[in-house]
Amino acid sequence: MAVFFINTVQGTSTKLVWPTPNTSFQDGRGIESYLQSTQSGDPQSGGFGCVRNKGFRFHEGVDLKALRRDAKGEAVDPVFAAMDGEVAYVNRISGKSSYGRYIVLVHSGLTPAMYSLYAHLRTIKLHLKAGVVVAAGETLGVMGRSAIYAIPKARAHLHFEIGLRLTDSFQRWYDGKKFENPNEHGNWNGMNLVGFDPMAFFTFHREGADDDFSAYIQNQPVAFTLRVNTRKTPDFIRRYSSLREGDIPAQQLVGWDIKFTGFGLPVSWKPLSAKDLLEPWKENRVILLDSRPGNKKRFPCRNTISSEESMGAHLRQNLELLFEFRPR
Repeated sequence: MAVFFINTVQGTSTKLVWPTPNTSFQDGRGIESYLQSTQSGDPQSGGFGCVRNKGFRFHEGVDLKALRRDAKGEAVDPVFAAMDGEVAYVNRISGKSSYGRYIVLVHSGLTPAMYSLYAHLRTIKLHLKAGVVVAAGETLGVMGRSAIYAIPKARAHLHFEIGLRLTDSFQRWYDGKKFENPNEHGNWNGMNLVGFDPMAFFTFHREGADDDFSAYIQNQPVAFTLRVNTRKTPDFIRRYSSLREGDIPAQQLVGWDIKFTGFGLPVSWKPLSAKDLLEPWKENRVILLDSRPGNKKRFPCRNTISSEESMGAHLRQNLELLFEFRPR
């Protein structure tokens, strides 16, 4: 079992465990030894980001390959909790999600309290349900290929992702969209989750970096900054208050300057008062303050910035979830 450590804001450290028995990452071997490729055969297609369909399809996590199989060729690798945490959600029915059978943990020992998600499982331990506390390295289930689509035996894997939850009011947003299918997963629907690269995260801690987890999140590469005119404090920034830069104005909050990664993760929130604004205030107005050159080309799969001057569909959706209004 590959073990690393994460520094916390409290000045302590917490155990970080590679979620499968494969020690290739810890041993410094190439990605082909631990990432499961798609049908393309390219190991990078098992990684995070714009790695599929020639860069135009996004992958939220990493796909970790199987080491061991039974006589029928099915994967039998155990799947481990990456950190101490609490079970937030369990889906045991394969056909209800593109994740297949999956489990979500919340890690309240970290600041902010990120989630980790383990998908396409063959089985999930029977005692695991929302509220159950698990330890880093504890077995959650067995790797598999469950999903609403067919995953061949040869490509059975663990889909593993880490990130933050956008809103506690996902169902209200979902109902307003009038989707054809019901939301079976509450706030732990994949549309409500926004992640960062698990490989970069593990690499950072494998190398023994000193930054605590909060600093790690805030130091994610910023692709653009938005100004949102609103008097609302979203539940996201209440839940992840360590991402806030400065205090909320004592008189009246009029907006937020928010720094985003190119994949849509809001990593820094600066609250604004009237004296911070140069332009006329208009409720629910969204202004692109700055954007790194070439964002459209750098993130073609995510549609956060459709050009250097406009928001893409995915960013608009994230803003709807965060603020519960249609951005304009």
